[in-house]
Amino acid sequence: MANNLARTVSATITGALVLSLTACMSAGPKKEEILQAADTFAQALISRDAEQIAELTVEGAGSDAEDTLNEMLNTSGYTDNDAAYIDAVADTLTYKIDEDSFDAEKDEASVDVTFEMTDYDAALEGSTYTSIDEVVEALEACSKTSKVTVTFEFANEGGKWLVSNIGSNEYENIFEFYGYMPDIRDIPDLASLVLSSDAVNGPGYVEMSVQFEENVQDYSDLMTCEVICDGETVLTDGQVSCYQNLIWAGYYVDGDVPAGNYTLNVYCMGELVATGSAIVTEGAAGLSGLADPVNITGDNYIAEWDLTEVFADDYLYYEGYAVPLEGTLTTKMYLVIGDGLWKLTIHEDDFMEAAYEYLEQNSTILMASYLDISIDQVDDYADEIGQDEFDELKTDVFDGLIDGFFDGSETVDYGTYIYVGDKLSFSSSLGMSSDFMGEFDDEGVLTTDIGFDSIEFYPEE
Repeated sequence: MANNLARTVSATITGALVLSLTACMSAGPKKEEILQAADTFAQALISRDAEQIAELTVEGAGSDAEDTLNEMLNTSGYTDNDAAYIDAVADTLTYKIDEDSFDAEKDEASVDVTFEMTDYDAALEGSTYTSIDEVVEALEACSKTSKVTVTFEFANEGGKWLVSNIGSNEYENIFEFYGYMPDIRDIPDLASLVLSSDAVNGPGYVEMSVQFEENVQDYSDLMTCEVICDGETVLTDGQVSCYQNLIWAGYYVDGDVPAGNYTLNVYCMGELVATGSAIVTEGAAGLSGLADPVNITGDNYIAEWDLTEVFADDYLYYEGYAVPLEGTLTTKMYLVIGDGLWKLTIHEDDFMEAAYEYLEQNSTILMASYLDISIDQVDDYADEIGQDEFDELKTDVFDGLIDGFFDGSETVDYGTYIYVGDKLSFSSSLGMSSDFMGEFDDEGVLTTDIGFDSIEFYPEE
């Protein structure tokens, strides 16, 4: 009887111990342990120290995970401005652990953590800045925030709770701001780079062109055009077109541009870059009462026009003759100024005579370029095919070049003019040449600003 009682007591005690041990084994980690591990890991993420983060993962420091983190978080490959922007956003990072999301089983556990930061997209989208200080100010002024929730998963490794899912894309979502770079540009004082500006008007347009000392294409998308007519703004934020160091913008309509005094202003980021003015008179867009422009009569003027750059450096270059030429190519321009009307003419015979003389002066280097041989081989080539045949070939080449240039050029233009103070404002009725200004001196010489050239017209004797 006593032995039976002893066995019963022993079995009861043994069973109680087994139940106690089983309960301990199935209880899993304490919630406080996981919350503390999550807090430590969240702080490490905000610090963006790859080694420190990796040490808190099952992969450990020196692992591939650390290399991946380093690649993702290191800012050494960024510009100073971009790195400063990343730091500014990172400084706004905070986090909150969702204690109710805690889940655990034996040697595994998880908890959700929500990271919050300044909404950099809302703060910076669509804006351009001239310094990183402006970017930081915009971030600080933004009241909107964005949130990213990540599930931290833990595993018990040697009595330590370490993150086991560092490879999850959720962690990358926290640092998406690394891939969003603000538009920061070092914009020079564009107004100081302006070489010249020219406002013109014609059928359906009032337009200003501006030439700069250097290429401004990197800033052209930041430029806008404002057009004012007789004190009333008719265009704001107009589009500006650009090609290297030349921009143009203006007011464009269907039909005739309303008469008036026009002012055109080009701005970049709110700063005035260039301004110009043009006077549009009634009928300036078309001379309906002038059936035959050849019949314009009045005072006759003549000028020498230097075409060397236009013909050699531009036209011949694009025709494939990128060779240094000697001498100059000039031709005569004839201007008739009548009663409120004008006509400008370039005579074909004058131009062809001057062009042949200019090409002949440079015939050896031009023919070498045409034949794709050296200059020293030109005479040998002429001897080989015969001088007469070579001269015919040269004539054909020169004829083609002169005809091509002349066919692509305007030789006659006409229009109206008015006096603006002591100056004449010439408006083209055909739109073939840019509208221009002119001024007489005491000896009757008319100096004009046709295009970017200053041309002097002398009274024809």
